[in-house]
Amino acid sequence: MQFRLNPFRTGRSSIYRKQIGLPLILLASICFLLGCSQMRTFRQVQPPAPVVFNQSPNQQAIIQRINQQSNRIQQIQSNISLELSGVPRLTGDLIVQRPDHLRLKAGIGGITELGIDVGSNSEVFWIWNKANLPGQPPPAIFYARQSEDRMLQQNAAIPVDPQWVIDATGLIEFPADQIHQGPYPDPNGRLKINSLRQTREGTLTRVVYIDPQRALVEQQAFYDANNRLVAYANADKFEYFQEHDISLPRRVQLHLAQPDGQILTLTINASNFRINSFYGNPDQTWSLPNPDGIPLINLADVQFQL
Repeated sequence: MQFRLNPFRTGRSSIYRKQIGLPLILLASICFLLGCSQMRTFRQVQPPAPVVFNQSPNQQAIIQRINQQSNRIQQIQSNISLELSGVPRLTGDLIVQRPDHLRLKAGIGGITELGIDVGSNSEVFWIWNKANLPGQPPPAIFYARQSEDRMLQQNAAIPVDPQWVIDATGLIEFPADQIHQGPYPDPNGRLKINSLRQTREGTLTRVVYIDPQRALVEQQAFYDANNRLVAYANADKFEYFQEHDISLPRRVQLHLAQPDGQILTLTINASNFRINSFYGNPDQTWSLPNPDGIPLINLADVQFQL
């Protein structure tokens, strides 16, 4: 599969114009996207996901089933590992709270001071590069307002939509205010549903591929307003949680198109998943960090050079 994206347009200049390492920023953004998108590996043998459709379902039935599954979950917490070619393996923790809260902390050997801190709440999302390594830009927190994320997808070097993260965890929804097309049969025996969302930049499209018997979301693809594929995620190794009647993927591979047309692939694995049992401090967990001595950089003010 080939991606062809136009170079991202430049925004306003900043002191980080030439210092930001594009690969590092992309890694952080992918971790942001996929951090949420990974599940866990249990040693116990879990029951398989039940068959919920004995014949191909219509749109109403399959959307209702998937929405019901997601609505049973309020929080997910797990240990995760992130694997990317040429980058040391990162390990850490992930917390997701529907509909739009996320926190991922991971580092080399589990030491978060040598890694990243990615977060999102209803107002802002951020990427904190903590490692102060030779040849890399100094630690800084890059952030953007949720209302600005559509603009950033076109103007910055991080084509991030925070909702991708929530969707990738398996907690996908089909909102009633979007246009849904299908289901259409897929050559691989799956069903495909297209969801269209209207924005001021145009129509954004998400394509979802679903197991027709068990209603498992096996792949998602995201297209921008120019119908260019910007990212897709494959999910497998599903684990069924009988007490919640939901299946979640234990492995997700996220493929993200870079401005130069290359594809960056991140594999995320997780373990020790905890569902609806988060007891942390909400104010601390979901707030934009503001540590002394670490600059806060608005992504809308950064000019990237390719």
